[in-house]
Amino acid sequence: MPEAITSTPAASSPSPAAASTPSAGAAAPAPITPPHTAPAQSSPPATLADGAVPDGAAAAAAAAAAGSRFPDNWRDQLAGDDKTSAERLKRFASPGDLFKSYRELETKVSSGQLKAPATPFPATGTDEAKAEWRKTNGLPETAEAYVEKLALPNGVVIGEADKPLINEFAKDMHAAGATQDEMNRAMASYYRLQGVAEAQRAEADVSTRATSQTQLMTDWGPQDYKVNMNAVGTLLATMPEEAKVGLLSARTADGQMVGDTVWFNKWAAAHAREFNPAATLISPTQANAPQAISDEISAIEKVYQRAVTGDRDAHREYYGHAGKPGLDARERELIHAQEQMRLRGQRAA
Repeated sequence: MPEAITSTPAASSPSPAAASTPSAGAAAPAPITPPHTAPAQSSPPATLADGAVPDGAAAAAAAAAAGSRFPDNWRDQLAGDDKTSAERLKRFASPGDLFKSYRELETKVSSGQLKAPATPFPATGTDEAKAEWRKTNGLPETAEAYVEKLALPNGVVIGEADKPLINEFAKDMHAAGATQDEMNRAMASYYRLQGVAEAQRAEADVSTRATSQTQLMTDWGPQDYKVNMNAVGTLLATMPEEAKVGLLSARTADGQMVGDTVWFNKWAAAHAREFNPAATLISPTQANAPQAISDEISAIEKVYQRAVTGDRDAHREYYGHAGKPGLDARERELIHAQEQMRLRGQRAA
Protein backbone atom coordinates (compact mmCIF):
# COMPACT_ATOMS: atom_id res chain seq x y z
CA MET A 1 0.00 0.00 0.00
CA PRO A 2 1.43 3.40 -0.86
CA GLU A 3 2.10 5.61 2.00
CA ALA A 4 0.03 8.72 2.64
CA ILE A 5 1.64 11.85 1.59
CA THR A 6 1.69 14.47 4.26
CA SER A 7 2.59 18.08 3.80
CA THR A 8 5.12 19.47 6.21
CA PRO A 9 6.30 23.01 6.43
CA ALA A 10 9.67 23.82 5.04
CA ALA A 11 12.41 23.47 7.62
CA SER A 12 13.93 26.80 6.96
CA SER A 13 12.01 29.47 5.10
CA PRO A 14 13.88 32.63 4.64
CA SER A 15 12.14 35.71 6.04
CA PRO A 16 10.97 38.31 3.62
CA ALA A 17 13.68 40.56 4.66
CA ALA A 18 16.24 37.94 4.02
CA ALA A 19 14.78 37.02 0.68
CA SER A 20 14.80 40.54 -0.49
CA THR A 21 18.39 41.26 0.54
CA PRO A 22 21.01 39.30 -1.42
CA SER A 23 24.08 38.20 0.34
CA ALA A 24 27.31 39.78 -0.40
CA GLY A 25 28.97 38.51 -3.50
CA ALA A 26 25.85 36.68 -4.73
CA ALA A 27 24.13 37.54 -8.01
CA ALA A 28 20.72 39.30 -7.79
CA PRO A 29 17.81 37.03 -8.74
CA ALA A 30 15.80 37.87 -11.87
CA PRO A 31 12.46 39.66 -11.24
CA ILE A 32 9.33 37.53 -11.23
CA THR A 33 6.85 38.35 -14.07
CA PRO A 34 3.15 37.52 -13.42
CA PRO A 35 1.46 35.30 -15.96
CA HIS A 36 -0.14 37.16 -18.95
CA THR A 37 -4.05 37.48 -18.90
CA ALA A 38 -6.40 38.85 -21.63
CA PRO A 39 -8.26 42.11 -20.79
CA ALA A 40 -11.96 41.72 -19.76
CA GLN A 41 -14.60 42.52 -22.49
CA SER A 42 -16.11 46.04 -22.00
CA SER A 43 -19.93 46.49 -21.53
CA PRO A 44 -22.14 49.54 -20.88
CA PRO A 45 -22.61 50.31 -17.20
CA ALA A 46 -25.87 49.19 -15.65
CA THR A 47 -28.40 52.01 -14.82
CA LEU A 48 -31.71 52.32 -13.07
CA ALA A 49 -33.40 52.69 -16.45
CA ASP A 50 -31.88 49.33 -17.47
CA GLY A 51 -33.42 47.72 -14.41
CA ALA A 52 -30.27 47.74 -12.27
CA VAL A 53 -30.99 47.25 -8.60
CA PRO A 54 -28.81 49.22 -6.18
CA ASP A 55 -27.08 47.39 -3.35
CA GLY A 56 -29.16 46.77 -0.26
CA ALA A 57 -27.78 49.58 1.84
CA ALA A 58 -28.33 52.26 -0.84
CA ALA A 59 -31.88 51.05 -1.57
CA ALA A 60 -32.79 51.11 2.10
CA ALA A 61 -31.46 54.62 2.49
CA ALA A 62 -33.43 55.87 -0.58
CA ALA A 63 -36.66 54.26 0.65
CA ALA A 64 -36.21 55.77 4.11
CA ALA A 65 -35.64 59.24 2.62
CA ALA A 66 -38.74 59.01 0.36
CA GLY A 67 -40.94 57.67 3.14
CA SER A 68 -40.13 60.60 5.33
CA ARG A 69 -42.04 63.00 2.91
CA PHE A 70 -44.97 61.16 1.21
CA PRO A 71 -46.34 57.67 1.78
CA ASP A 72 -46.43 55.17 -1.04
CA ASN A 73 -50.24 55.25 -1.06
CA TRP A 74 -50.54 59.05 -1.38
CA ARG A 75 -52.83 58.67 -4.42
CA ASP A 76 -55.26 56.46 -2.51
CA GLN A 77 -55.28 58.86 0.41
CA LEU A 78 -56.12 61.80 -1.85
CA ALA A 79 -58.74 59.97 -3.89
CA GLY A 80 -60.45 58.19 -0.99
CA ASP A 81 -63.32 56.09 -2.37
CA ASP A 82 -63.43 58.01 -5.66
CA LYS A 83 -62.16 55.47 -8.19
CA THR A 84 -62.26 57.99 -11.03
CA SER A 85 -60.01 60.37 -9.15
CA ALA A 86 -57.68 57.52 -8.24
CA GLU A 87 -57.30 56.69 -11.93
CA ARG A 88 -56.62 60.34 -12.80
CA LEU A 89 -53.96 60.56 -10.08
CA LYS A 90 -52.08 57.74 -11.72
CA ARG A 91 -51.14 60.25 -14.44
CA PHE A 92 -48.87 62.03 -11.98
CA ALA A 93 -45.50 60.55 -11.05
CA SER A 94 -45.35 62.41 -7.72
CA PRO A 95 -47.28 64.88 -5.56
CA GLY A 96 -44.92 67.53 -6.88
CA ASP A 97 -46.15 66.93 -10.42
CA LEU A 98 -49.73 67.15 -9.19
CA PHE A 99 -49.07 70.53 -7.59
CA LYS A 100 -47.32 71.76 -10.71
CA SER A 101 -50.39 70.88 -12.79
CA TYR A 102 -52.61 72.74 -10.32
CA ARG A 103 -50.43 75.86 -10.51
CA GLU A 104 -50.61 75.85 -14.31
CA LEU A 105 -54.40 75.62 -14.17
CA GLU A 106 -54.55 78.40 -11.58
CA THR A 107 -52.46 80.66 -13.83
CA LYS A 108 -54.77 80.10 -16.80
CA VAL A 109 -57.85 80.92 -14.75
CA SER A 110 -56.38 84.10 -13.25
CA SER A 111 -55.19 85.31 -16.67
CA GLY A 112 -58.63 84.81 -18.22
CA GLN A 113 -57.64 81.93 -20.51
CA LEU A 114 -60.16 79.75 -18.70
CA LYS A 115 -63.50 80.98 -17.48
CA ALA A 116 -65.90 79.31 -15.12
CA PRO A 117 -69.11 78.19 -16.87
CA ALA A 118 -71.96 80.67 -16.53
CA THR A 119 -74.77 79.77 -14.22
CA PRO A 120 -77.92 78.79 -16.12
CA PHE A 121 -80.86 81.14 -16.45
CA PRO A 122 -83.18 80.71 -13.43
CA ALA A 123 -86.25 79.94 -15.53
CA THR A 124 -88.27 78.92 -12.45
CA GLY A 125 -86.85 81.62 -10.19
CA THR A 126 -88.40 84.86 -9.03
CA ASP A 127 -88.60 87.95 -11.21
CA GLU A 128 -85.92 89.52 -9.03
CA ALA A 129 -83.59 86.54 -9.53
CA LYS A 130 -84.15 86.67 -13.28
CA ALA A 131 -83.51 90.42 -13.42
CA GLU A 132 -80.31 90.01 -11.40
CA TRP A 133 -79.11 87.19 -13.69
CA ARG A 134 -79.75 89.34 -16.79
CA LYS A 135 -77.86 92.24 -15.24
CA THR A 136 -74.91 90.02 -14.27
CA ASN A 137 -74.69 88.53 -17.75
CA GLY A 138 -75.18 91.81 -19.64
CA LEU A 139 -78.56 90.92 -21.17
CA PRO A 140 -81.28 93.41 -22.16
CA GLU A 141 -83.53 94.17 -19.22
CA THR A 142 -86.78 94.28 -21.23
CA ALA A 143 -88.25 92.66 -24.32
CA GLU A 144 -88.46 96.07 -26.00
CA ALA A 145 -84.71 96.52 -25.57
CA TYR A 146 -84.09 93.45 -27.77
CA VAL A 147 -85.91 95.18 -30.64
CA GLU A 148 -84.30 98.58 -29.99
CA LYS A 149 -80.79 97.08 -30.13
CA LEU A 150 -81.57 94.69 -32.98
CA ALA A 151 -78.78 94.60 -35.58
CA LEU A 152 -79.71 93.02 -38.91
CA PRO A 153 -77.29 92.28 -41.78
CA ASN A 154 -77.21 93.86 -45.24
CA GLY A 155 -79.25 96.89 -44.24
CA VAL A 156 -82.42 94.90 -43.54
CA VAL A 157 -85.10 97.00 -41.86
CA ILE A 158 -88.16 95.65 -40.03
CA GLY A 159 -91.31 96.41 -42.00
CA GLU A 160 -94.47 97.70 -40.35
CA ALA A 161 -96.26 94.43 -41.03
CA ASP A 162 -93.51 92.49 -39.26
CA LYS A 163 -93.31 94.61 -36.11
CA PRO A 164 -96.08 92.83 -34.13
CA LEU A 165 -94.50 89.45 -34.89
CA ILE A 166 -90.99 90.64 -33.95
CA ASN A 167 -92.27 92.16 -30.69
CA GLU A 168 -93.90 88.88 -29.67
CA PHE A 169 -90.76 86.96 -30.56
CA ALA A 170 -88.69 89.37 -28.45
CA LYS A 171 -90.92 88.58 -25.46
CA ASP A 172 -90.18 84.88 -25.87
CA MET A 173 -86.44 85.53 -26.15
CA HIS A 174 -86.52 87.73 -23.04
CA ALA A 175 -88.44 85.10 -21.07
CA ALA A 176 -85.90 82.44 -22.09
CA GLY A 177 -82.88 84.51 -21.03
CA ALA A 178 -81.48 84.80 -24.56
CA THR A 179 -78.62 87.15 -25.38
CA GLN A 180 -78.88 90.07 -27.77
CA ASP A 181 -76.56 88.22 -30.14
CA GLU A 182 -78.92 85.24 -30.16
CA MET A 183 -81.82 87.58 -30.94
CA ASN A 184 -79.84 89.13 -33.80
CA ARG A 185 -78.94 85.74 -35.28
CA ALA A 186 -82.52 84.49 -35.02
CA MET A 187 -83.90 87.55 -36.81
CA ALA A 188 -81.19 87.41 -39.48
CA SER A 189 -82.09 83.78 -40.12
CA TYR A 190 -85.80 84.66 -40.28
CA TYR A 191 -85.32 87.36 -42.91
CA ARG A 192 -82.90 85.21 -44.88
CA LEU A 193 -85.42 82.37 -45.06
CA GLN A 194 -88.19 84.84 -45.84
CA GLY A 195 -86.16 86.14 -48.78
CA VAL A 196 -85.60 82.61 -50.04
CA ALA A 197 -89.33 81.85 -49.78
CA GLU A 198 -90.27 85.04 -51.63
CA ALA A 199 -87.83 84.30 -54.43
CA GLN A 200 -89.20 80.77 -54.79
CA ARG A 201 -92.78 82.07 -54.81
CA ALA A 202 -91.97 84.70 -57.45
CA GLU A 203 -90.40 82.00 -59.62
CA ALA A 204 -93.48 79.80 -59.17
CA ASP A 205 -95.76 82.75 -60.13
CA VAL A 206 -93.90 83.26 -63.40
CA SER A 207 -94.23 79.57 -64.20
CA THR A 208 -97.95 79.49 -63.35
CA ARG A 209 -98.65 82.61 -65.44
CA ALA A 210 -96.96 81.13 -68.52
CA THR A 211 -98.73 77.78 -68.10
CA SER A 212 -102.15 79.42 -67.74
CA GLN A 213 -101.58 81.64 -70.78
CA THR A 214 -100.67 78.63 -72.89
CA GLN A 215 -103.78 76.79 -71.70
CA LEU A 216 -106.12 79.72 -72.44
CA MET A 217 -104.62 80.26 -75.90
CA THR A 218 -105.14 76.57 -76.61
CA ASP A 219 -108.76 76.63 -75.41
CA TRP A 220 -109.76 79.98 -76.99
CA GLY A 221 -107.37 80.34 -79.91
CA PRO A 222 -104.84 83.20 -80.22
CA GLN A 223 -107.30 85.75 -81.63
CA ASP A 224 -110.09 85.12 -79.15
CA TYR A 225 -107.53 85.03 -76.37
CA LYS A 226 -106.75 88.67 -77.02
CA VAL A 227 -110.44 89.60 -77.25
CA ASN A 228 -111.42 87.70 -74.11
CA MET A 229 -108.55 89.06 -72.03
CA ASN A 230 -109.60 92.53 -73.15
CA ALA A 231 -113.07 91.73 -71.84
CA VAL A 232 -111.62 90.57 -68.51
CA GLY A 233 -109.75 93.85 -68.19
CA THR A 234 -112.92 95.81 -68.93
CA LEU A 235 -114.82 93.93 -66.24
CA LEU A 236 -112.09 94.46 -63.64
CA ALA A 237 -111.97 98.18 -64.47
CA THR A 238 -115.44 98.52 -62.97
CA MET A 239 -114.12 97.42 -59.56
CA PRO A 240 -112.58 99.69 -56.89
CA GLU A 241 -108.78 99.55 -57.14
CA GLU A 242 -108.28 98.05 -53.67
CA ALA A 243 -110.88 95.36 -54.35
CA LYS A 244 -109.31 94.51 -57.71
CA VAL A 245 -105.79 94.23 -56.24
CA GLY A 246 -107.03 92.15 -53.32
CA LEU A 247 -108.92 89.79 -55.61
CA LEU A 248 -106.19 89.24 -58.17
CA SER A 249 -103.34 88.87 -55.64
CA ALA A 250 -105.26 86.48 -53.40
CA ARG A 251 -103.84 82.95 -53.46
CA THR A 252 -105.45 79.58 -53.87
CA ALA A 253 -104.81 76.63 -51.56
CA ASP A 254 -101.89 75.52 -53.75
CA GLY A 255 -100.30 79.01 -53.72
CA GLN A 256 -101.35 80.35 -57.16
CA MET A 257 -102.48 83.95 -57.50
CA VAL A 258 -106.16 84.04 -58.48
CA GLY A 259 -105.47 86.46 -61.34
CA ASP A 260 -103.16 83.89 -62.95
CA THR A 261 -105.50 80.91 -62.83
CA VAL A 262 -107.28 79.53 -65.90
CA TRP A 263 -110.62 79.13 -64.12
CA PHE A 264 -110.82 82.77 -62.98
CA ASN A 265 -109.99 84.25 -66.39
CA LYS A 266 -112.54 82.02 -68.12
CA TRP A 267 -115.19 83.00 -65.58
CA ALA A 268 -114.36 86.72 -65.90
CA ALA A 269 -114.43 86.62 -69.73
CA ALA A 270 -117.81 84.90 -69.78
CA HIS A 271 -119.35 87.38 -67.35
CA ALA A 272 -117.79 90.33 -69.16
CA ARG A 273 -119.45 89.26 -72.43
CA GLU A 274 -122.80 88.71 -70.72
CA PHE A 275 -122.99 91.93 -68.75
CA ASN A 276 -121.17 94.21 -71.17
CA PRO A 277 -121.36 93.34 -74.87
CA ALA A 278 -118.80 96.04 -75.61
CA ALA A 279 -116.28 94.52 -73.23
CA THR A 280 -114.48 92.68 -76.00
CA LEU A 281 -114.36 95.72 -78.27
CA ILE A 282 -113.13 98.63 -76.21
CA SER A 283 -110.17 99.25 -73.96
CA PRO A 284 -110.62 98.67 -70.21
CA THR A 285 -109.44 102.27 -69.65
CA GLN A 286 -112.49 103.67 -71.48
CA ALA A 287 -115.04 104.08 -68.70
CA ASN A 288 -117.96 105.25 -70.91
CA ALA A 289 -118.41 102.24 -73.17
CA PRO A 290 -121.51 103.43 -75.10
CA GLN A 291 -119.87 106.75 -75.97
CA ALA A 292 -116.63 105.05 -76.95
CA ILE A 293 -118.51 102.73 -79.32
CA SER A 294 -120.50 105.58 -80.84
CA ASP A 295 -117.36 107.64 -81.40
CA GLU A 296 -115.56 104.75 -83.12
CA ILE A 297 -118.56 104.04 -85.40
CA SER A 298 -118.63 107.68 -86.43
CA ALA A 299 -114.92 107.57 -87.28
CA ILE A 300 -115.40 104.45 -89.42
CA GLU A 301 -118.37 106.07 -91.23
CA LYS A 302 -116.12 108.92 -92.32
CA VAL A 303 -113.72 106.43 -93.90
CA TYR A 304 -116.68 104.78 -95.65
CA GLN A 305 -117.85 108.10 -97.09
CA ARG A 306 -114.41 108.73 -98.59
CA ALA A 307 -114.31 105.18 -99.98
CA VAL A 308 -117.62 105.46 -101.88
CA THR A 309 -116.57 108.77 -103.40
CA GLY A 310 -113.55 107.21 -105.10
CA ASP A 311 -110.75 107.53 -102.51
CA ARG A 312 -108.70 104.41 -103.25
CA ASP A 313 -106.81 104.48 -99.94
CA ALA A 314 -110.05 104.82 -97.98
CA HIS A 315 -111.56 102.00 -100.03
CA ARG A 316 -108.71 99.63 -99.09
CA GLU A 317 -108.91 100.70 -95.43
CA TYR A 318 -112.64 100.15 -95.19
CA TYR A 319 -113.05 96.96 -97.25
CA GLY A 320 -109.65 95.46 -96.63
CA HIS A 321 -106.75 94.73 -98.93
CA ALA A 322 -104.46 91.78 -99.75
CA GLY A 323 -106.30 89.42 -97.41
CA LYS A 324 -106.26 91.87 -94.49
CA PRO A 325 -109.74 92.56 -93.01
CA GLY A 326 -111.03 96.10 -93.22
CA LEU A 327 -112.94 98.43 -90.94
CA ASP A 328 -116.27 97.09 -92.18
CA ALA A 329 -115.86 93.98 -89.99
CA ARG A 330 -115.01 96.12 -87.01
CA GLU A 331 -118.05 98.36 -87.68
CA ARG A 332 -120.38 95.35 -87.69
CA GLU A 333 -119.00 94.21 -84.32
CA LEU A 334 -119.49 97.65 -82.82
CA ILE A 335 -123.05 97.99 -84.15
CA HIS A 336 -123.89 94.52 -82.75
CA ALA A 337 -122.48 95.46 -79.35
CA GLN A 338 -124.39 98.74 -79.43
CA GLU A 339 -127.62 96.86 -80.10
CA GLN A 340 -126.95 94.35 -77.31
CA MET A 341 -126.39 97.18 -74.88
CA ARG A 342 -129.65 98.81 -75.94
CA LEU A 343 -131.60 95.58 -75.41
CA ARG A 344 -129.96 94.97 -72.02
CA GLY A 345 -130.96 98.45 -70.94
CA GLN A 346 -134.56 97.75 -71.98
CA ARG A 347 -134.61 94.51 -69.94
CA ALA A 348 -133.20 96.30 -66.94
CA ALA A 349 -135.88 98.96 -67.18
